[in-house]
Amino acid sequence: MSTMQKFIDRTLYAESGGPIGEVRDVIRRPQDLEPEWLVVKTNRIRGEHLVPISAVVEKHQSLTVPFDKETVKASPVVKEHIAPPTSERVATYRHYGLLAPE
Repeated sequence: MSTMQKFIDRTLYAESGGPIGEVRDVIRRPQDLEPEWLVVKTNRIRGEHLVPISAVVEKHQSLTVPFDKETVKASPVVKEHIAPPTSERVATYRHYGLLAPE
């Protein structure tokens, strides 16, 4: 199974144990094609949101992040499953309290 496929259709959880949403896609960095973002659908009505893959930890076969569902829902809505432009990328990392990797 490819690195990207292992995330798709899995539930993303907060460290507290609560579900955040379902992973719909993985977006690669254009520079080196390494996976950088998970596209997470938080519920049926709301849109999809980017979550940095660098924050994801696999624990006991679950995908967890150090963010709660509200933090993910407050991130920008993904309209297309493509890498965000540089300014949006930096702002999204900042939203999660992370520095954007070079």
